[in-house]
Amino acid sequence: MIKLLFDTGATVVHSDSARTVIGNSPEIQGGSFMKNSVIEKWKKGHPNWKVLRKGAKNFDMIEVPVVETAGHQVGPVWFYIPT
Repeated sequence: MIKLLFDTGATVVHSDSARTVIGNSPEIQGGSFMKNSVIEKWKKGHPNWKVLRKGAKNFDMIEVPVVETAGHQVGPVWFYIPT
């Protein structure tokens, strides 16, 4: 379990290549950010998870297949990595 701050106002600008991979998402949309120490643990523990370099302006992105919150599972969820 990871305790998170739920920020409903965070937005990102996707690159054209990211929009294609994500499924033709809007250029600007809400985003989920994660600190680098958690991302590094995810990469080591799940080397098959997709990582997009510069998928959003100034951010790399990692796809987490399933996220559970309050007993509900959703996914995939893309998290943005500050670079």
